[in-house]
Formats: sequence, structure tokens, C-alpha cells
Amino acid sequence: MTGSLVRKAAIVTGAATGIGHGIARLLAAEGAHVVVNHLQQADAAQMLVADIQSLCGRAWRLTRTSANSSSSPQYSTWR
Repeated sequence: MTGSLVRKAAIVTGAATGIGHGIARLLAAEGAHVVVNHLQQADAAQMLVADIQSLCGRAWRLTRTSANSSSSPQYSTWR
């Protein structure tokens, strides 16, 4: 990896599983600060955040209660 995304930020929707999960990991490996956004599967999203953080990356989890909800998002601890 080239570190081409150092000091950049990315919000990855659907990052708890599948393609979004892989994209979040690749962005973090390139040095990006990653917001792991998910609708369900909070445990999987938190595990991804912990994995990224353990590799000296910066990551946060952002939960939406519904794709069409006007409610405020619920944030995990920001580091």
C-alpha cells in the first residue's frame, strides 16, 4: 500500500459486511480515517472498527436507525 490517503477521511456505508467491509479495510490500509456506517450488525461494525484501530488506523462506527429516518445518527466513541 502507498499510504496515498493519509490525512483524508472516508465514510463507508454498509461497511459492517460484504463489499463495504472490504472497502473500509482498504481505505484504512491506505491511511484514511474511516467512518464505518451501518444500519444493522452493530457487532460486526464494531469489530471492524477495532481491527482498524489495532492496526494504528483511525476508525469510528456510525449507526443509522433507518435508511429513511429523520432521527439523528447514533455515534460510538470518537477517538
